[in-house]
Amino acid sequence: ADLREPRRRSSSVSSMMQVRPRVASSFAYSAKVSERGLMSDLRAMAKLPVFWLVVMALSGLYFVVTGVQFWATDYLITELHADPAEVELLFIVTSATGPVFGVFFGGWLVDRCGGYRGRRQAVIALGVDSCLGLLALGCAIPVTYIDNVWGVCACLWGLLFFGGAVLPSATGIYIAAVPLSMRALASSVSVVLFNLLGYFASPFLCGWLMGELQSYRWGFRVCLWWSFFPCALLVGALCMALWGDNGKGISGLMGGADESQSLLGGGGGGSSSGGAGG
Repeated sequence: ADLREPRRRSSSVSSMMQVRPRVASSFAYSAKVSERGLMSDLRAMAKLPVFWLVVMALSGLYFVVTGVQFWATDYLITELHADPAEVELLFIVTSATGPVFGVFFGGWLVDRCGGYRGRRQAVIALGVDSCLGLLALGCAIPVTYIDNVWGVCACLWGLLFFGGAVLPSATGIYIAAVPLSMRALASSVSVVLFNLLGYFASPFLCGWLMGELQSYRWGFRVCLWWSFFPCALLVGALCMALWGDNGKGISGLMGGADESQSLLGGGGGGSSSGGAGG
């Protein structure tokens, strides 16, 4: 028995040594397959213009909102020489109520128009979002030309309200524009773009302009006028959904594959606020 024990141990060790290369090769093969799948999904996503246009529009929206939250109080105190206590109170009310009320209003409005589930409803929702974006732009343009703190806060409230109203349906639309198998990847890509082009770029770019121009007014003005880009991108998404893809319209652009039709192909309305939560 003592002589057979080392043989058993050596045989088990040799079998383990044989298994390890097979396990390593299987992991390497799985990594190659997943890499090929990732590149294939990215190439497929590149052919979905509605997804990219809406994601870039939301990135621009986050750029404006972040800049307002970051620089508005400094602008009001430095450029308008307003009382800091008054500025803080007004801005707390403005930034707390405007976006929240806007999100609820936008979800309610799109639901009243039929939701965004279904090709026709998605086009209508994009049209509604384009109109809301234009209203937000209309509130943003005059801000730096008003020298009254109450007037500035009223315009900022309108900007945040109409900008927030875009979010529920736009968030649902860009996810719905992608086939089911690629939605996790699409969500990851969108979050990266939101952070890079919105939350990070806004304080950096506006702060750099304020330092170079030695003016809070021009730096804050660029932040507010940035609202033009989300409006243009939403209108572009609407045009692509209507007339893009060689006349196929939204059916050829909103996720193309059959598996995406569970959200977009049906005729039912669907809740825009529910899509935003997803």
